[in-house]
Amino acid sequence: MKTDGVSEDLDIMAQISSKDREELERNSFKRSFPKGTIITSPGQHTDFVYYILSGRVKIYDLSACGREIIFRICGPKSFFGIAEIFTDDERLVFAEALDPVEVMGIDKPGLEWLVQHDATAALFVIRILGNRIRQNHMAIKGFVFGDARSRIAHLLLKFAEIDGHPNPDGSMTLGNRFTHQVIADMIGATRQTVTEIVNEFKRQGYVASTQRTVTITDPAGLTSLIES
Repeated sequence: MKTDGVSEDLDIMAQISSKDREELERNSFKRSFPKGTIITSPGQHTDFVYYILSGRVKIYDLSACGREIIFRICGPKSFFGIAEIFTDDERLVFAEALDPVEVMGIDKPGLEWLVQHDATAALFVIRILGNRIRQNHMAIKGFVFGDARSRIAHLLLKFAEIDGHPNPDGSMTLGNRFTHQVIADMIGATRQTVTEIVNEFKRQGYVASTQRTVTITDPAGLTSLIES
């Protein structure tokens, strides 16, 4: 299964030739942002796409009452802002640093040069955009057909799939810990609901947590909640 709300982009930089990568980097810039910095916001017109070198970025919007709706969390080797480059549209969402973040900014001519010059890179851009469309479809399906328990189970499994560390007993320890509020904003629930369900998962033996880590102790059990 692919991601739902968590970025799992293919790494273009690992696929293009070293010569093309050097040319792209020569015509780009690097910038660091402290945690909490708004990197892009709705209404901006920009000619740059961002490639994350380190840290995580959350992509979100605000409802009419000011509540965050998180669409995606992007990690290292992911792009954000790529769709607007090809459509010349203004930004529709916020991009905010979840951690101290370092990005490489690539301007529109540089990205267009890459996809025109390198067929492999062009194919990967298509796959990235296709994955994003599929993520949106899965999110809509979850909101329409899934309850909060199944959506949380699905999201935890996605975290494990992308950034989990397998243990000898078959459990999976998540590489990053997300607050209950972030999870709530990703699945369209309240923080209280997420806390109650996560505590229920703990009692049922599906997950275990410490102050620093979250471990999925029964991946099959969580999967059964999605499939039921």
